[in-house]
Formats: sequence, structure tokens, C-alpha cells
Amino acid sequence: MSSRFAALAVIVVLIATACTRNPTPQAQATPAVGAIKWTSCSPSGFECGTVAVPLDYAHPDKGTINIALNRKPATDQANRIGSVL
Repeated sequence: MSSRFAALAVIVVLIATACTRNPTPQAQATPAVGAIKWTSCSPSGFECGTVAVPLDYAHPDKGTINIALNRKPATDQANRIGSVL
């Protein structure tokens, strides 16, 4: 019984440690390069946009690239489940 308790205690400590880990400074310094401007791009309700992102997040000053995106907004806002990317 004590080995089960010890194993459970180790698991709880590992989970608690993983949940409270501070993000790396590099992750905090990542800039938001661009906002997405959505425009209608099909008669079926899809919207298109682009977002500028760094070529290298570790070196954001090295340039950016535009990534094309599209989305279809939920028609039933009360039952929407979120975005799929």
C-alpha cells in the first residue's frame, strides 16, 4: 500500500511541477508580427486572410513570411465549438 502511495505522490509532484513551469524567456519575447484581416473569398461563406510571421522565431529580425489562412465562421453561434487549424 505504501508503494502505491509513493507512486501517486511522485505523479502528483510531476504534474504540479509541469503545470507551474515558467515559460522560457525566448517564448515571452516572441513578437506578434501581424494581425489577420479577414475578407470574403467565396460564395459559400469562407473568409480568407494572411498573417505575417517570422521566418525564425529565435531571430525575428531576420525577416517574415506571409501565411495564407481561410475560415468558415459558425452559422449557429450558440453551438459553435471553436477553431480548427
